Amino acid sequence: MSDISTSSIRQLAVTTSKQSVSAEKRGTPVTMRKAKEAIFVFPEKPLSVLQRRLFNACVYFAQRNPGLQSWVVQLSQLEPIIGYNDSSNRRYIMGELISLMKAHVIWDATVNPQDRRLSVSTLLADVTHLVDQRAYEFSFSPKLREVLLNPEIWQRIDLAISQRFRSMGTAPLYEWCKRYERTGLTSRWAWEDFRHAVVGIVEEDSIYQQYKFFKSKILKRAIAEVNDLSDIEVTLKEYKNGRVVEQIQFEVRRKNSARPALESEPGELISAPSVTTLLEDVLRIGVTPNRAAQIINEYAPEDIRAALNHTVLRDAASNKEPLKNRASFFICSLEKGYAKPVALTPAVATTEPSAPLLTDAGLRESFMRSRDPLAEASFLAMALDEQANVLHDYNSRATHEQLRYDPAKKAKLSKTAFIRYLNLRLWGEPSDADVYAFHFPKAEA
Repeated sequence: MSDISTSSIRQLAVTTSKQSVSAEKRGTPVTMRKAKEAIFVFPEKPLSVLQRRLFNACVYFAQRNPGLQSWVVQLSQLEPIIGYNDSSNRRYIMGELISLMKAHVIWDATVNPQDRRLSVSTLLADVTHLVDQRAYEFSFSPKLREVLLNPEIWQRIDLAISQRFRSMGTAPLYEWCKRYERTGLTSRWAWEDFRHAVVGIVEEDSIYQQYKFFKSKILKRAIAEVNDLSDIEVTLKEYKNGRVVEQIQFEVRRKNSARPALESEPGELISAPSVTTLLEDVLRIGVTPNRAAQIINEYAPEDIRAALNHTVLRDAASNKEPLKNRASFFICSLEKGYAKPVALTPAVATTEPSAPLLTDAGLRESFMRSRDPLAEASFLAMALDEQANVLHDYNSRATHEQLRYDPAKKAKLSKTAFIRYLNLRLWGEPSDADVYAFHFPKAEA
């Protein structure tokens, strides 16, 4: 990093028009929503470990006050987030922030899989050192700002984990693999693309032109750090043409779990029929289609069902006036948690628990759910043109606008229906023997 001239740093007096980011309470989790477009970017030159931490920190602080055009962050707030403890060389942080203004990166701006688009941006549009305030002010370019602050597809990143990484390849590998934590398998990439995401554009005489050197000096170390220092474990898979490695892929496993725990997540996939029924009930109560789809995506099914029941009972109450707007009452009940699912009463809880009722439909649904993660992983491993064909075939058959699937949008409803479609497309309807063997393997043996 070259020395920074004094003219590169603007000194501004304290003004009351700028809004500083509020301080964090000690012990508050430091997580950010990182858009998929920002996870796997292609820099012109390699980004240092500190540069990646600073960019993540800027996104984190910006997401806490998304209505602003620029953000002011105190040095005392920034240093713990990025894990920088050298108080004698704080000028270095300013130098790295300025370097983010010069860092040109390519990111995938594709919305329609059949119309791929690549955009080029700098990671920061502007940065100012507020010397008297011991703070920094920064902003993003308009196009990148919209992606970062309102991501449609994103992964939650724990910045405390990112602080542990020391190798420049570890952070991009971790963030990429974290996206596929539930499916257990990333999509395939040409190894040169992954190299570009980590070390930028390489010269013709660089040792990284050869896969064996990139693997030994960058990839192996990054994999070791992810496995040792993060909450997931990754395993490299190589795809060769003869003896030459052409593509790489990673198996991803959550630690302390034998396989991706899809059903234990708060945002778990639920069966397509139950989601469709829930959507119809929300629409029936007067909620607009777009808002209904958003509710299905953001709230747990049991919370939505409880709010629906609460609204219907309140509207039918004989000792109160009828509701003027059932949709507004329902949304308010849901957002403020007025109608949480009712727990068992003590009298019921003390009774002898009965065994769950096994039905053919329930057994079949459990079996189909076990195949859903595999169906999604198979789709992600397809070539882009094959993915586009499958999406086109599904969307042409969708019976409801809200069930049309766009991978660029965060829509749990359409994603659930699409994955179930993939499930049936790949393996068809399960036979009675398949379902029986899945639920009662010992009996089959």
